[in-house]
Parts: sequence; structure tokens; C-alpha cells
Amino acid sequence: MTTLRKAVKQMVDSQRAEEATGCRQHPKGLGKFYRKGGIEVTPAQAKGLLLEGEAIEVPNAGAGSYSYFFQACGFEETEVIEQCSSAGNWTFAVKLGAVWYPAWQTNRYPHFGYSYAVNETISCISAEAVAAILGP
Repeated sequence: MTTLRKAVKQMVDSQRAEEATGCRQHPKGLGKFYRKGGIEVTPAQAKGLLLEGEAIEVPNAGAGSYSYFFQACGFEETEVIEQCSSAGNWTFAVKLGAVWYPAWQTNRYPHFGYSYAVNETISCISAEAVAAILGP
């Protein structure tokens, strides 16, 4: 898939997700990332923390922000595994190098935004393999 095609798909998927849930990203973008305790982190630090099993909070995120978040943290691809929650609590496969990991987006209600997590203990060769491990 070309870079332009990926960007268009990312934008369309984001808009669909936000229309379906009503949970929209802040107009100024993703904004700042925080680790537990409200400590601000850079996207590079967030990537390291995700791979250590820590969740990252993004108050400006909307339901469709997942691919932008994981991309900002250095993950090359994001594939949706399950998105049946109307709150945007969804499951993904994220790719880093040749490895795919399970990942989650969780609504921060009653606070704004979403938190993101990666299960670094499960590594797969494809998004389909992640889906098979997580099951229906």
C-alpha cells in the first residue's frame, strides 16, 4: 500500500470511528502523552513504556486516534482486531519491525480521551496471528 493510500485509509478509518462513537479527537490534535501519575512523556518515551507494559494516557484522543497515536510512538502499522464497543474500547495489532503485538485503546470516562496499551509478552508474525491468539 502506498504512503498516500495509507494516509487516506487512516483518515477515513479515524472519521468513521469518531462518527460511530461520538468521541472525537481534540481539534488541536493528539496533544500530550502521560504515563501513570500524570507524568508527561515524549512519544519516544511512550513507546518504551508501552513495550514495558505500561499504559499511556492521551486526554485529547478520540475514538479514531489509535493509528495516529501508535504511529507517533514509532509503530509502523495498526490493524483493527475488534471494535464492537460503542465507547471505543477496541483491540488492535500493532507492528514494530517484523513483530506484531496485541494493543488496546480504552475510554478514560469520566475523563476525556483514551489510554493505550501494548502486550509486549505476546509477539506474532502477522496481525492475523494476533487476532487468532486473542480469539473471538
